[in-house]
Amino acid sequence: MRQTYPATFMCRVFDASESGFHTWNIRPQCEREREKGRLKIEMLAAHQCVRQIYSVKRPHSDLTKRG
Repeated sequence: MRQTYPATFMCRVFDASESGFHTWNIRPQCEREREKGRLKIEMLAAHQCVRQIYSVKRPHSDLTKRG
């Protein structure tokens, strides 16, 4: 949302310091966040592969088989 609102406004709304926001913004993602992003992409791809017609069980089993 930084294209819509300035950082100073957002920090005030969320009761955060500007320096803390900028430090968080330049910090690289942790391993857990990278893994969550990778899994999200894998889940969306599995969902597309079954043409979005199966329940969650089919993509889940496909993902489990792939590790």
